[in-house]
Amino acid sequence: MVFTELYIYPLSVHTIMLFVFAVIFLIVRTKQTDTGFKQALCLAAIAYFCHGVENSVDIFFIKTKETLYNDYALECIVSIIQVLLLTCALLKLLDLKKFPIKKTIREFGLIFSLSLMLYLITLFFSYSVCVVKIITYSFIPSLIFLLCRYTFVFFKTWRASLKNLENYYSENECDRLIWVIISFIIILLAGLSALINALFPNPAVLFYSTIFYFFGYLYLALRLIRYDFVNKISDELSKDDDNDKVLPQAAAAATRVIENNLHAFLNQKQFTKSGINIDDVAKMMGTNRNYLSKFINSTQNKSFSQWINTLRIEHSKTLMRENPKMPSNDVAAASGFSSRSHFAKQFFQDTGVSPAQWKQKL
Repeated sequence: MVFTELYIYPLSVHTIMLFVFAVIFLIVRTKQTDTGFKQALCLAAIAYFCHGVENSVDIFFIKTKETLYNDYALECIVSIIQVLLLTCALLKLLDLKKFPIKKTIREFGLIFSLSLMLYLITLFFSYSVCVVKIITYSFIPSLIFLLCRYTFVFFKTWRASLKNLENYYSENECDRLIWVIISFIIILLAGLSALINALFPNPAVLFYSTIFYFFGYLYLALRLIRYDFVNKISDELSKDDDNDKVLPQAAAAATRVIENNLHAFLNQKQFTKSGINIDDVAKMMGTNRNYLSKFINSTQNKSFSQWINTLRIEHSKTLMRENPKMPSNDVAAASGFSSRSHFAKQFFQDTGVSPAQWKQKL
């Protein structure tokens, strides 16, 4: 296939971007103390570097009719591997404590070995396009299986992470991690695009795929770099603290302590303190976060975030009844919400109407 300038230019820019960000990831990694984040950056750097090398081969080695399907086989394998690497990087961010990095490395070693073996076989039979096609197409189902498997693992981990966040923060911190699922969708589409290019090679598809890769991988890179500053999940969620483990023999005593202190917590309206988390409330009640979380989950059938926000909504209703002319911003602040928009969102979720509509019914 003859590469046109229309394809070469965006591919070259994309390749330069990949190598630049691979270096930046490694630089940022050296300045971090969080092991999980460092491992995620390392995985991302390897993925970006592999993708850059693959693009460099496309730029400097022209495809011929004889090598066309060998090249597509290599591109498909490298693309899927770097997609899986980036997925693992996101998984590491979502599950800082339990993600099995050693098991993942072994798994990728096996994938790489099989991929290399199959590619060498395609080179050996390069004189026969038919044989190369058969080998390439026979490998694609396994790549699809890997994409499906990691998709399942990602969404399972994503749901668990959301649950952990809801049981730790009082604010809706889950919104700060929306970029993770957007990034995964970009990565998944990149993997599917690689499979389509291998099965149905087309210059137009290659061109638009390159444009998509550029903006998608730029978005992911910028989010990863900024993660430590604005998107990071609290380190408290990933700490191993033996004192926080729920012991059956102490559960009953902890429940009594919480019940004794709960009345004072509600009367003093300590839930109206903006930005409090479950550790803060646990200290107020003389227990630890795991006992408190289980108490709330079992007695209120809610997460910590839902429980706190329900208390705040009820308090805001009292304020609006007693002070009908009180501005919504003041009601939100007095109830413990960090912003008017968050207050309106939580109020609607709890009552089905906006604060203004609710006040009209008084």
